[in-house]
Amino acid sequence: MKHFVTYFCFFIISNLLFADSNLVALRTELNEAAEDKTIAQSFFNKMTNINEQSPPILIGFKAISILIMGKHSFNPYTKLKYFYWGKDLLDKAIEKEKSLELHFFRFAVQTNIPSFLPYTGDIQIDKEIIFSYLPKTKDRDLINRIVAYMPSTKYCSEGEIKKLLYD
Repeated sequence: MKHFVTYFCFFIISNLLFADSNLVALRTELNEAAEDKTIAQSFFNKMTNINEQSPPILIGFKAISILIMGKHSFNPYTKLKYFYWGKDLLDKAIEKEKSLELHFFRFAVQTNIPSFLPYTGDIQIDKEIIFSYLPKTKDRDLINRIVAYMPSTKYCSEGEIKKLLYD
């Protein structure tokens, strides 16, 4: 029984560490997909098995993969199709779980899409959640990505940026 408990604890800890490294790998691939159409297609294909029963964070990654496919599309109709599909899926993921990363995804999307697209209503809410959840998270990779991104947006004040950089 003693060995079982030891193995069980090792199994749980290794799975948690593996999950964290998987998130880092997904984030890295997501960033690369935003810049490269071939990587975007590969990332999108990888996300096809994610469904509504999947963890909300994975649904969020799938939503972002869809939105990125729209970015790389040439046809305006296809762009809009991907946009609405990805937007709806991201909002469903956030309804399931109000996580820092999912709100950051939506904030990044809403602050980067063309102004004529109807998806800017949650910028302030997401920003407030990001600033309130950020000090509570232990995920250094996510913190670094958020801190690197926020100064590039016109939606953060100089004071907010200083708070991010010096906290």
